[in-house]
Amino acid sequence: MLNGAYSGRREHYLDLFADEEAQRGQYKEKMRCFLTLEEVVERLREQPSIHEYITSIEEFEEPIGPLSVLNVFAKSRCFVILQTASYWWSLERRDDVIVVQRSQNFSSVHSRCKGAYRNYRWLIESAPSARRFMRCHSGPKLSEVFSAMLRDHVFDPKDCASSPWEFSDYVFHLCLYDGNSRLMYSEGS
Repeated sequence: MLNGAYSGRREHYLDLFADEEAQRGQYKEKMRCFLTLEEVVERLREQPSIHEYITSIEEFEEPIGPLSVLNVFAKSRCFVILQTASYWWSLERRDDVIVVQRSQNFSSVHSRCKGAYRNYRWLIESAPSARRFMRCHSGPKLSEVFSAMLRDHVFDPKDCASSPWEFSDYVFHLCLYDGNSRLMYSEGS
């Protein structure tokens, strides 16, 4: 799956048990989720669930910055949530780290990232806001999405656009390839 495409000690975040909340004093447990790309690929290969078809994809916007929760015009980043038959998966780029989380509960990947609660504009929102949603009637397998990400060097920010917006758009469009997918809603429409 790697084909010798990567070198160096860049770490990414993989949490296959995002249902388990990082409770007070146990945040260090989630720190074990930082892995090299080789370790990420190895752990994903061990999971039968990566061979499930993607049934839907939704893109969300999360504000960033110290005062972002109060400011409607604050900078933000995007992340996507993919649904398969058994799990919800969130994928996002945070700085130079790709974050992959898996959960049986939507809220565990929608409301939390890396064991901590996500930001939202709490005066006007109760969670990160949805931007677009698509149901995939014959979407790709999750393993095909990860293979494309490896092929396109998405895990290496030098060879791929490192913006969270561009990453989110990239993953969203990977799921559009079948032609039977229909965009259910999009921000501004």
